[in-house]
Amino acid sequence: MITNKNVNRSVRTMIKKDGFFKVNSNNQYTGAMFCNKNQWYLVDTKKFDSLDVFRGGVLETRIVQCITPKGGMFLLPISEPYPSPYLKDKLTWKNSLDIIVEKAQREWVHINSDRILKKYFLIEKKSFNDFQAVAWPDVDFNTIIDRAFPSARIIDSWDHPVVKSLMY
Repeated sequence: MITNKNVNRSVRTMIKKDGFFKVNSNNQYTGAMFCNKNQWYLVDTKKFDSLDVFRGGVLETRIVQCITPKGGMFLLPISEPYPSPYLKDKLTWKNSLDIIVEKAQREWVHINSDRILKKYFLIEKKSFNDFQAVAWPDVDFNTIIDRAFPSARIIDSWDHPVVKSLMY
């Protein structure tokens, strides 16, 4: 079982693309995210009349809860790509991750990236029977999101320090 201490540590890791994992299809969050100085923030877009201050950096994102065969938990963000001349390549990355996450709801998956093909791919997959039964943590998903994104990492006003730093 994952304790509060482990939940705090593991959800802050955010992205884990090594090792086997599966996805809890019941625990997903959809919203906007913004990256500033390698730190991810949730953005309450309803609180802003314009998102121009974010310079096009707000991404619509789906965050899914994942678990490893040893019971380690992490969150995997799947973001819509930035509009750019390279949108086709970015969609390939996102679409390949969507397919893998769909498979990970039914079976253990292990992914890697291929920079030449510009997509994620399955290295191999194993059935649920190939690992011992792993219990999902007995922690409410909203609590997990709250721990991964404490109030300082939720941008919900013009007074947030990140917004202020972008304006000046």
